[in-house]
Amino acid sequence: MEVERDSVKLSLNNELTKAAQSLSMEAHKQNKPFITNFNKKHGTSSSMEVAIFAFPGSWVVSDWYHDDSFGETEVDRNLFKSMCRIGENRPAKVNAAFLKKFQDLLSDPTFKSEVEKAVNTNNKILFTGHSYGGAIASFATLWILDE
Repeated sequence: MEVERDSVKLSLNNELTKAAQSLSMEAHKQNKPFITNFNKKHGTSSSMEVAIFAFPGSWVVSDWYHDDSFGETEVDRNLFKSMCRIGENRPAKVNAAFLKKFQDLLSDPTFKSEVEKAVNTNNKILFTGHSYGGAIASFATLWILDE
C-alpha cells in the first residue's frame, strides 16, 4: 500500500514490516542497547537496501519512570532542533527516562558508527522497537531527521 501527499511518499511493505517486528522481538533477547540487520532488501521495490535498527523493551521500572511528575523533562534543543511546543517556540516535554536512555545510546560510539555506515552507503534506515524500544526508535528517528 502506498500513500502520496504533497512531496511525501509513504509505503507499507508487509515483508519489511515483518522483518522490523521480528528484529524488535529479537532485540529483547540480546543484552545490547540495539541490534541491526544490514544490507537486506526486505522486499522493497527499489534496489536500495534497508538498515533496520531495533531497540529492546524493558521491564525495569527505572527505565520507565523518573522522579518528576509523569517523568517529564524538556528536550535538549541542540539535540532535537525541531521538537518544540507549537506556537510557543519552547522545547517540547518528553519522558525523562526515555530521553536519558536515548542520550546514553548516543554516547555509544558503536550506534553512531552503524548509523553513519547506513547513511554513507545510502541505505534506507528504519528504527523500530517494541514497547519501551518504540520510544527510543522515535527519538532516533527525530534525531536523524534533525541531523
